[in-house]
Amino acid sequence: MFSTDVLSFLSNSIAVDTNGTLEFLYEWDGQAVAREVYKLSVHAVPQTSGIWLFTAGFTFAINELYIFSSAIEALSFLQCHNYLIADNKPLAFASTGLTPNSSQISHLHRLFPLARLKLIFGRDLPGRVADCRVALWWKDQEAYFSYCRNNVYIQFQQANYLIPEARFSLNSFEKKAGLRFGHRTLKPPDKYESYHQLLTNNNLSYE
Repeated sequence: MFSTDVLSFLSNSIAVDTNGTLEFLYEWDGQAVAREVYKLSVHAVPQTSGIWLFTAGFTFAINELYIFSSAIEALSFLQCHNYLIADNKPLAFASTGLTPNSSQISHLHRLFPLARLKLIFGRDLPGRVADCRVALWWKDQEAYFSYCRNNVYIQFQQANYLIPEARFSLNSFEKKAGLRFGHRTLKPPDKYESYHQLLTNNNLSYE
């Protein structure tokens, strides 16, 4: 599924065994705390405090940080946007695992203080909530999200907001709350929940 260019580009952050199984280590304080495993019939993504991380360029020069909920989604995204390999610009890919948390994002902010975020979480509601929470945590802020009867309810800085689920996004939250984070959310074409789904359903790459 993944081209040799993609696998080679990310090779220092991937382990591949003789059967073609891909393994990605999630680390915290220099120690491996979890792993993600991908093979033909199995994709196991951890819920973890650790981070899977790939950097191209010196840490202090990174100005684009792409954040995912799985390392396989990062590979799929890169397969679909392989011009990033040829661009040879400093960038970083990070996966938080299934549920991002504020400690992970604070750590990434310390590593890459000049970076703008590219958020590649799922198109589904949990993915869109993750977009918002990560953007807030990057600014050391917090909000509380709940869901009832097709509406998303948000408590933020002593104010309450309601946004219909169909219209809910990081952008709609920013407009409601008068915020401007300056980060981008990147989603696959409308009928796909993730870049991995796009890739597996079409067996193609696009730019």
